[in-house]
Amino acid sequence: MVLLDETYNAGLESMIAALQFLAATPGQRRIAVLGTMKELGDRSAEFHQQVGAMVQQLQLDHLCILAAEPEASALATGAGAVPCERYDSHTNLVAHLRIFLAPGDRVLFKASRAVGLDQVVAALRVDFATPD
Repeated sequence: MVLLDETYNAGLESMIAALQFLAATPGQRRIAVLGTMKELGDRSAEFHQQVGAMVQQLQLDHLCILAAEPEASALATGAGAVPCERYDSHTNLVAHLRIFLAPGDRVLFKASRAVGLDQVVAALRVDFATPD
């Protein structure tokens, strides 16, 4: 399993680039775990929908969303037929990923720093760490 930690910052262009990188990374399943892009103003929902549409265009296997409304709905709408779930807390997202993730998965974590998605990555690193 490979965890791609892009939790420090997120804008439209960096989200799309990270999703393209995920799509090009060899593995069993390609899973995007996305949070809110902050400080987008009036175009926030539009930009989140564009990111969701990129998830669908790249034919990723799954989308997990940690975002408030209306951004969560915009991401899910854009993703179309890609299976996705929305989470309202870090704890619920970590609990799901602990059960859902499998060897061979490639998982991208991307959100603005304020979302705190790095906490999810840190918890999973402890869970899935390989002994030396």
